Amino acid sequence: MTISAYTIEELVPFLTGNDYPPTRSGKELIALFNKYGCRDIYDELGLPDIGKRNGQRPSRKEYAKARLSDLNKNPELR
Repeated sequence: MTISAYTIEELVPFLTGNDYPPTRSGKELIALFNKYGCRDIYDELGLPDIGKRNGQRPSRKEYAKARLSDLNKNPELR
């Protein structure tokens, strides 16, 4: 299954809970995406590095968007 960049942008608020309840913490987002093939760990610095240019850890929104993009075209997304 392939989803468009627009669809990813629209899904992120539902996944993070920023605009729609329930709000998911970083740990909860990691648990969700790990069910679909990601192997991330929430450590003392927070969400895992996703390769941001400035070297900072991502926000929940940035993390969700990056992981949806990673899972795109992947059978685990179905």
